[in-house]
Amino acid sequence: MLRSNRTIEGTKGMDQSTTVLFGLPGVRVDRVTSNATGARLVEFTTDDEQAAACPSCGVVSTSVKGHAVTRPKDVPHGEESIQLQWNKTRWRCREDYCQRGSFTESIDELPPRARLTGRLGRAMGYAIGDAARSVAEVAAAHGVSWPTAHRRFVALAEQVLTEPAPVCPWP
Repeated sequence: MLRSNRTIEGTKGMDQSTTVLFGLPGVRVDRVTSNATGARLVEFTTDDEQAAACPSCGVVSTSVKGHAVTRPKDVPHGEESIQLQWNKTRWRCREDYCQRGSFTESIDELPPRARLTGRLGRAMGYAIGDAARSVAEVAAAHGVSWPTAHRRFVALAEQVLTEPAPVCPWP
């Protein structure tokens, strides 16, 4: 079924509702568009002032150097595909003692240089570990490489699994 291009934009209330529905902490949804094939593009910006803090010295910057756009992968929303576009700010660190010249915004779910959201990584890890799906199957289903899906499984396993109790009474 072909759909017409459509844009969902609105007042502050609608934007906030869309942001809540999107459910990625630390961001604000600015615009949602849908193309003829049904794929949705969610454009968002950072809504966390701590994202402007220099990762080296921790001082919150007020000096904008420029802007950057990233397109991380995310979990599917419904039956149609979703694409993300994060319109980030590139900041300058003006602290004399800090060696870092500039940096881009980051949040917990999308750390620096992240190509996928934390929730997608966790979903892949659980699909491999709990649902007993193969790494190759999960990687293909989410459009990532085998090593990427495997790294997310290992990271989740290390986080969830505890050290086993010793089986012998002596150290």
